[in-house]
Amino acid sequence: RSCSPEQKQLIQGSNTDGKHGQRVNWTVPQNVKSVQLLAWSIDSGRKSFKLDIEMLQGPNNKKQSFFLQCGGGSQPYHAVFQTPGPGWTVRIRNKKFVEDGLIQVAVIPYEIDESVPTAGSGRQSMGWN
Repeated sequence: RSCSPEQKQLIQGSNTDGKHGQRVNWTVPQNVKSVQLLAWSIDSGRKSFKLDIEMLQGPNNKKQSFFLQCGGGSQPYHAVFQTPGPGWTVRIRNKKFVEDGLIQVAVIPYEIDESVPTAGSGRQSMGWN
């Protein structure tokens, strides 16, 4: 699947200690059963990237944490995460340095449950903040 420019989010790197990179959240609509994550360095083929990925469901549930480190390849990283049920949030934090860590990430619906009603009419989109 491909993503539109509106679905891509530019994520800035952190300071030299790697602890304070930009954090971006995507809220997953309740009718989405799985999401597709695409990540790539702005300078494809030359720059690597490091990400903390957290999958959260609801306020008091355990989160699933992943650390992703990719070398400078010419293809984007691609993964599918299951998000059964309502209340999922995907949180991503860039761990590279400011000068070296400009990446783009897209989190888009992969599998949709058409039997689950959505708010309003039509498909509900995933927004990031």
